[in-house]
Amino acid sequence: MQAIIKKRPSRNINVQNFWLYIFGMLFNLVAICVQDFDAVMNNGIAVSMVMKYADNIVKVYSTSVAMLLTAIVSVFLFGFNLSLAFFLGSTVVSISVYLHSVGKPQQQK
Repeated sequence: MQAIIKKRPSRNINVQNFWLYIFGMLFNLVAICVQDFDAVMNNGIAVSMVMKYADNIVKVYSTSVAMLLTAIVSVFLFGFNLSLAFFLGSTVVSISVYLHSVGKPQQQK
């Protein structure tokens, strides 16, 4: 499919990307229905469960933690250099995730 689309270089790159993504989505949908239909229908998908039942704070924290873990893995696999801003940001995210998981402090009366 990609070779067919690239044969027409005059077509807008956004249109080309649109058709590539549509083809990819259809191909993956067929593959899921053929190979993993029972697992998807019976067990659900973790990301969709988080999006359905979690609040916005948890969604933001999960995205932040995923970026943190991706950066750490990138250091070991690709030699990615982490900056001071990354360390400061990851410290703030880690503290906020911890404080959110502990819950609100109770006020003494």
